[in-house]
Amino acid sequence: MHSARVSAVAEAFAALGLDHIAAFDRAEPEFEMFSELRVQQKQLGVSLAETIQHRIALGMGAALINYRLAGDAQSFWSSLSTAVQDHGAVTSVPDVEAVLDVFLEDPVNSRSVSYKRTRVERFFESGFAEWLVSEYPNVEAVTVWEELAAALDNDMDLKTIVFAMKVFDVIEFIEHGEYLSVPSRVPIPVDLQTERMALLSGIVGESPTAEDVIEAWGAVTEGVSMRLDREVSVFRIDSIAWQAGQIVGQNKESRSVAENALTRHFTGVGVGESEAGRLAGELVTDFDRVRDLDVF
Repeated sequence: MHSARVSAVAEAFAALGLDHIAAFDRAEPEFEMFSELRVQQKQLGVSLAETIQHRIALGMGAALINYRLAGDAQSFWSSLSTAVQDHGAVTSVPDVEAVLDVFLEDPVNSRSVSYKRTRVERFFESGFAEWLVSEYPNVEAVTVWEELAAALDNDMDLKTIVFAMKVFDVIEFIEHGEYLSVPSRVPIPVDLQTERMALLSGIVGESPTAEDVIEAWGAVTEGVSMRLDREVSVFRIDSIAWQAGQIVGQNKESRSVAENALTRHFTGVGVGESEAGRLAGELVTDFDRVRDLDVF
């Protein structure tokens, strides 16, 4: 971990302000999907207040297979939305299971589909989905995290387990306007995008391990929290880093092309031009140094 770069990146994040940091969640594909799902279910006559837990179970179950996609994340969540539309009302655990069973057949999930199916089966056969639906909202988020990891026989820090908690967090915000209370040192879900931006921003050295990426983004998150004098969840930082990674991957011709594309995206979310440009610059500081590594 490169402490000087961690500090510079944290400064640039903090300069956005808490509201603008949180605004990036609304640009996440899962946020769009579950916002639209809420509207769709209401149109079907579903009581939204009585079925929040089923939408949470659906989101968490889908998050468990959000890896090795035959397409991008937007395609993944769009395909899940289609599966729900074809099914109709989601008001029970069997409804959630039926939707995910159809979703598994979508081409976006064709890679490692047998392993993905096993994960979904464990989600239900372990009793976790039923437990979650029966206990929500009278259960702490960290308990849900522990129970999910145990049900899947996974480490709590596994990318898809952590991502499932982020999806839970996002749905909670959509439904109630407030995020979950989660431990301050929740690890960032490490994937191609967050690793890419860790390298390009210079907060890690070459050939980082997943633990290196987690440590560096955790330090950035702590730095942002300290500067804003408010605890900021790593999930908020993840939204920005993930979106940045996808955008840079689509605009990788040069540092200036990547930086300009990031600035446009950041201003589109509502960030001021100066703050957007500053963060974009910090996130691609090491672009020329690491561009020949396997980051794209």
